Amino acid sequence: MNIANVLTILRLISPLFFIMICLLFEKKDTESFYIFLLFVLMSITDYFDGFIARKYNMLSLFGKIFDPISDKILVSSSLLYILSFDSNILYPSMIIIFREFVISGIREFSVIRNDIHVNVTNISKIKTSLQFFSIGAFLLNDILYSIYDIKVYNLALYGIWFAAILTLYTGLQYTHAIIKK
Repeated sequence: MNIANVLTILRLISPLFFIMICLLFEKKDTESFYIFLLFVLMSITDYFDGFIARKYNMLSLFGKIFDPISDKILVSSSLLYILSFDSNILYPSMIIIFREFVISGIREFSVIRNDIHVNVTNISKIKTSLQFFSIGAFLLNDILYSIYDIKVYNLALYGIWFAAILTLYTGLQYTHAIIKK
């Protein structure tokens, strides 16, 4: 166990932190603010666990398998939280969650079956960043509007739809790479 894996584990258990926040705070604005802070912190760990693992040669099988899964858990649980108060993101959320779990299954199956590994592409990193940005904007929208009279809702909505399109595209790209091998 190393620090990079600990950061991955924190993202894996992030839904438990979300639930604790929901149980502690009754006001949606307060709840969303703390979930936003937690989401940002967990999103940052995505960058640092990879950086630390590469820089200090802490690459591990655990990290290779669970890092992408932890990102999917963080994104999926955040989308489910937002869906609890905003049904406008139902379709892009379903696309994102569906793709993430199907690709995880394909990835694990291909690794076990054929020892095939497909590296993460730059467009996949952009997709994940866009998902993180859009989710953060949804979580901050009400707070920004109540304090500064700034609405970022449409930006978040367009962002999540664009992320859903990139999610489909990268899913097809990944599937094609596996089939080709």
